Amino acid sequence: MEPVRKYFLLLLLLTSDMACYSQPRQSNYYKVERKELHYANKQSDNTVSYPLLTGEEHRDVLKTINQFLQNKFVPTDSVIQSITSADDKEEEDDDDWHEHIEEFFGVEDSTNKYLCISYNYTADATGAAHGSWWSEYYHFDMQTGKQLNFNDLFEDGIYDVIRKTILADFTFLPKERIDTFDAHSLVFQFYIATRDCDDNGSCLVIYFPPYTDVGDLSGAGYIGMNYTIAEKEYAPFVKSKWKDELTDN
Repeated sequence: MEPVRKYFLLLLLLTSDMACYSQPRQSNYYKVERKELHYANKQSDNTVSYPLLTGEEHRDVLKTINQFLQNKFVPTDSVIQSITSADDKEEEDDDDWHEHIEEFFGVEDSTNKYLCISYNYTADATGAAHGSWWSEYYHFDMQTGKQLNFNDLFEDGIYDVIRKTILADFTFLPKERIDTFDAHSLVFQFYIATRDCDDNGSCLVIYFPPYTDVGDLSGAGYIGMNYTIAEKEYAPFVKSKWKDELTDN
């Protein structure tokens, strides 16, 4: 495998529920259960599946994370009420129009120390040219309940790897733009994956949603992009506390 490979958003959709490891790991002190709710009106139906962490140990940690996840995944009663009771005046003359929205989660990794949950959104409407979709990834310290960001897990040197990885695709850019391109300023989602990494261990996947950052750099902001960075490239920059969780070594 080449050290770096790029995938378009369609591939992300096909693999959005994949785990960080080919055989997902499971903590022995908590479980991730799947809950689901459905609500609809005349021209829209909505399905939400959301995670619930259960266990006998570290209940305060589980409670903190559950609160965050439910705030992210589960609509409030007032939102549900506004949708289910909507009279759809704007669409009342179009009986053929219908929208389906699905929000679901994936367990990307689950250990006693680390949890990665993905949030995935898809929307399709009758007659629309295309649907809408995106994914977000949330990382947690399972000993404290703290939500982790990229800088909590990686040393600063990783940004040089990300910069080189991205610019390898944009060889047409003028030198002055390359010289001023700073990976620190990018807004992206990330997770660790082994699929599509052949026999080279894990990959750090950097995901840029449509209309942001790298899409704008390419001049095609409507395209979502994935960049995968092989373990041998990213592992040296994983902070020591998280080496066992984020690398195969």
